[in-house]
Amino acid sequence: MEQKLLFSLLAIALTFIGVSPYIRGVLKILLNPISSPG
Repeated sequence: MEQKLLFSLLAIALTFIGVSPYIRGVLKILLNPISSPG
């Protein structure tokens, strides 16, 4: 059970690293709604 949890966390970490540029872009838009006109 612990091993399954570790694999899940590893998969989530790898996924986050893989899409980090996209996440950074989204966070940038969400955190700066005023500076972004659209």
